[in-house]
Amino acid sequence: MRAGLATTAARALAARRGEGRFDPAEVHDLPEPARRYLTHAFAPGASLPAVAHLAMRGELKLNGRWRPFRASQWLDPSGGFVWRASVRVGPMVIRGADTLWGGAGEMRWRLLGLIPVVDATGPDVTRSDRGRAAVETIWTPTALLPSRGAVWRPVDADTASATISVDGEAFDVAMTVDAVGRVRAVSTERWGQIDGKGPFRSARFGALADAERSVDGVTVPCRVRVGFHFGTPDFPAGEFLRADVSHVAFR
Repeated sequence: MRAGLATTAARALAARRGEGRFDPAEVHDLPEPARRYLTHAFAPGASLPAVAHLAMRGELKLNGRWRPFRASQWLDPSGGFVWRASVRVGPMVIRGADTLWGGAGEMRWRLLGLIPVVDATGPDVTRSDRGRAAVETIWTPTALLPSRGAVWRPVDADTASATISVDGEAFDVAMTVDAVGRVRAVSTERWGQIDGKGPFRSARFGALADAERSVDGVTVPCRVRVGFHFGTPDFPAGEFLRADVSHVAFR
C-alpha cells in the first residue's frame, strides 16, 4: 500500500466536477419509489454533482461503548472516498482515515497521532469499503440515475432496488422512501467484520435516515444511524455509527 493514499484520494476527489443537469423525464418510467426518490433528491434543472464533501459529528461505537467523533468526507461512490475523523476516548483522541481509492481500501488510525491503533489494508478491507460506498450513495444521488448506469427494480410500494457499480463491483442497493420521496432506509449486502472483530463475512448493512438537507437543488439525508444486521432484531447490536451531517457541498 503506497503512503499517503488518503491525501492522494482527497486531492483527486476535490478536483472532480459533475456534468449535466437533472431532467425529470429521465426517471419518469422508473419504479414508483425510485421515481419518487429521485424527483425529491433533485430539483428540475439542478446540476448533477460527481462528488460530495461532508462534515459530520456524532457517536461511534468502539469496543461496545459510544464515543464522540467529528469527521469530514470526500465521496464519489463510483470511485472512492476519504473519511477523516477524530474520536475522543476519555482524555485521549484517536485520529485517522478510512480510504477507498484506486482499487485499494485502507484504514489508518493513531492514538495521540503517534501510536498505531488500526493499520488495515488488503482485499477484505477493499471489498468492505466498496459496500460502505454503495450505501453512501444517499449522499451522492447522481450515482443512482439511469444515465449513470443504475438499474432499478421495484420491491414494494415504498422500496426499490438499484444495481450499481462501485469501484468495479456490483451492488444491489435497496432504498425505502416516504410518500414525499425522503429517504427512510438504505441497505445492501456488505463484506465486513460484522461485530468489529472476527473473520470477514457478508451481512446486511444499512442506514436509517430521519432528516435531510438541501444544497443547490440537491436534497440528501443529514441524520443517520448506521450498522450491520440491518432490517433484523439484531440491528441495535450491529449499529456502530450515529451521525449528524452539518455541512454538505457538491462538485
